[in-house]
Amino acid sequence: MVLDIDDWNEDHNTIMIEFNARELFTDLPSLFRFCKKAIEEEDESNRKKYRELAEDKLEQNDNHAKLRASVSLAKDGIKNMQATIKEGQI
Repeated sequence: MVLDIDDWNEDHNTIMIEFNARELFTDLPSLFRFCKKAIEEEDESNRKKYRELAEDKLEQNDNHAKLRASVSLAKDGIKNMQATIKEGQI
């Protein structure tokens, strides 16, 4: 049995598939394996996408934490800075 994928519709996340119905009904186990494999591949693709998003989010959080720490240290440095006035400069 041959299933021909004709068209991928990204708007509806659908695929147009052409097949011979007589062949399809005589070989249902092949159709089941085909559908199961497609679902597993989509699941793996989604897991990979979410894993990458989670890693990006962790990296962003790390960068924000470093930035907040830098700003905090800078503020503390400004508070602790002592100004000295030399004679004749005012």
